[in-house]
Amino acid sequence: MSNGLLQRIGSRIRAELWDAPADQFPGLNGLRGLASYMVTLYHVGMFGGGLPILTSVTLELSTTQRLINGFWIGLDVFFVLSGFLIARILMTSHKRTGTLEFRTFFTRRSFRVFPAYYLVLTFGVFYFTRLPGNITWLLLQGADWSQIRDSAWQNYTYTVNYFFAAGDINAMSWAWSLCIEEQFYLALPLILIFTFRVRAPAFRVGVLISGILIPPLLRAIQYSLEPNVSLLDGMYYRTHNRADEIFYGVLVAYFFVFHHDAFKARVERLGNWTWILGILCIMIVWIFGGLQARGPFAIIAQFSLTAIGSALLITNCLFLQNRFTRVMAHRSWFPAARVSYGNYLIHPYVLIWLLTYLGASSIESFQGLQIVGLLVGVIVISNSLAALMYLIFESRLIEAGRQLGKRWRQPTLSLGLRTSPSQVSEMDSRTR
Repeated sequence: MSNGLLQRIGSRIRAELWDAPADQFPGLNGLRGLASYMVTLYHVGMFGGGLPILTSVTLELSTTQRLINGFWIGLDVFFVLSGFLIARILMTSHKRTGTLEFRTFFTRRSFRVFPAYYLVLTFGVFYFTRLPGNITWLLLQGADWSQIRDSAWQNYTYTVNYFFAAGDINAMSWAWSLCIEEQFYLALPLILIFTFRVRAPAFRVGVLISGILIPPLLRAIQYSLEPNVSLLDGMYYRTHNRADEIFYGVLVAYFFVFHHDAFKARVERLGNWTWILGILCIMIVWIFGGLQARGPFAIIAQFSLTAIGSALLITNCLFLQNRFTRVMAHRSWFPAARVSYGNYLIHPYVLIWLLTYLGASSIESFQGLQIVGLLVGVIVISNSLAALMYLIFESRLIEAGRQLGKRWRQPTLSLGLRTSPSQVSEMDSRTR
């Protein structure tokens, strides 16, 4: 292999996986990278057999299990982040062009999300779950592959979150969170059309706040009807029970786009308390909540409190150059942030393969530093495979979607404002 080719490969890796685009928020890359590591650690415990998925009493968990159990919060950070980033794109489009540019938005999102998802899903359904039983026992639990085949339509249609409960047999059960996001983003443009047809800021904020309040109200109703309800029996995975977390991100995006200066001034007055209160909210949930917990706090309040904490951390990284933002903005977070989507798709398969390779029946076979070694192995292998998939497969499709979106950029879903060509061009350069 010539030096020139090696240099080109190295330059591409650096450009794609190390140098963050100038139009991104560095602190948010740090939050995304941290959330990716948190989710991986939680899944190492859950899929590795180290967490009792169906237990209902948090106190029955060991100290190590309680620590690992709290990392589920990383997924909720993703929900709030996604709500902010996607809503900001749509709202910036509306502010600058008078339209939501629906076709451009969904073209880009489709090329970004669907190819990698369906590639990994098809690999899981038709290859990985058909490997020898000692490799796939954590997914199949002794069941026949036909159960994987018969439930695969739920994954292919992004509806598994309305059919799945903890312990069910599924080739990619962890995709329930991706289903929530896709279902929400199908609805979000329609919600914004309704919201922006009225110019009164109070009405717009009221619509978004209602999106924050309705899901916990639904959770409260479910709890009142069934006080012994368990989160993992199904309600944890349903979009109508979890959409408030994404709406917190949408609300932050609204104030960031339409009331930027006033929003910034309020955050600056709050100062370091922004991130301190955010961490405090998350730690309260970590200590007193949990997916195995029951009661009004666990069922009704903990998801909202986690979302509030996440929204505060996002807001801190947007406006304040304090210690927390500097840590989150360090460039070492960017590679994990860049491949976080691919890592989320892949890492449970890597964990299952690695446990089999090491001859372990579950994570409980490991002690102390061995668990740390297993986690590091899963992170390194998963992120490496995700990086390879991004370089070879995803990045080219993302660019294709971007170019196709440019061709289709026309005033669609108009909200009554006129658009100049210069505004359209500026919009494109800031939302890639």
